[in-house]
Amino acid sequence: MKELTLGIIGLGTVGSSVVKILKENQNLIAARAGCGIHIKKGAVKDLSKSREVFDFPITNEVSEILEDPEIDIVVELTGGVDAPFAIAKRALRNSKALVTANKAMLAYHRYALQQTDGRLPRTHPGSRGRTDEIHQRLSPSRRSRGPAAYPARSDPRSDPRRMSSRSD
Repeated sequence: MKELTLGIIGLGTVGSSVVKILKENQNLIAARAGCGIHIKKGAVKDLSKSREVFDFPITNEVSEILEDPEIDIVVELTGGVDAPFAIAKRALRNSKALVTANKAMLAYHRYALQQTDGRLPRTHPGSRGRTDEIHQRLSPSRRSRGPAAYPARSDPRSDPRRMSSRSD
């Protein structure tokens, strides 16, 4: 079975939880995606800080993850806006898929990231062309129900229940 290799940047509360969830559900993910996942390396800001023990090497050099040709997917789980944007931009320039939980960074820099890598976020050479297929397999319930399962919301301005009863 093929494997996707991950590099995780940021192993604080969120990053550690992501690692735990990926490890606990690796068989389910492999069954649904048709390929396994392997965390090759993690990066943190401060190596001297006490943290839980992981079964992969940890570095304080983000470039070790971003420049590693074996890493297919960069999982960015840091805080702030500008530093995560620089990480995301470098990952995309190096043809790596990017996963982030940083909504603030995306709100400020979404269009710049899209210009950096015009094919956001579906496929990249590192995934061996399987990202779309993996995405479809991981979300079978949404795909099988189709768009009818998600009715369009009506415009609240046209909802008679929300209109004022006062006449002018």
